[in-house]
Amino acid sequence: MSHTVTREGVKCSQEGWQKATERIEGAVFHGVGSFRQFENKLLHGIGITLPGHSYPVVIDLVTNEISSDNYGGKWGDPLLEDKLLQCAGVEAAKLEAANKGYSIVETELDNGDIQLHVSPGNSFGIGDGSVAPSGG
Repeated sequence: MSHTVTREGVKCSQEGWQKATERIEGAVFHGVGSFRQFENKLLHGIGITLPGHSYPVVIDLVTNEISSDNYGGKWGDPLLEDKLLQCAGVEAAKLEAANKGYSIVETELDNGDIQLHVSPGNSFGIGDGSVAPSGG
């Protein structure tokens, strides 16, 4: 019996998923490939192993759906899957804003939510006063 759960993801590039993975301590980005879940179920897409998870999270490249198998929390914390999805949404927004020449400032709220402030400009603020790539 499969424990794999599939849910709606976010439209995010491979680069965005990699950046989202980097935001979660101990998470490992595997890139595109085939990944095994419980009972050798083979899934294709972007694979990400979250800390404490027995099986990788797999993002379908066509549908953006996220498949995971945490066996009701026994094989991994489902809150980390939620965090990954949140981070992917943030990274997708940041990449889109940068592509359109907007600046974006990110603020983490007390409840863990992330608030983004987007405005016209050419710098990419990240909430700590730093700015990344300037045009030439």
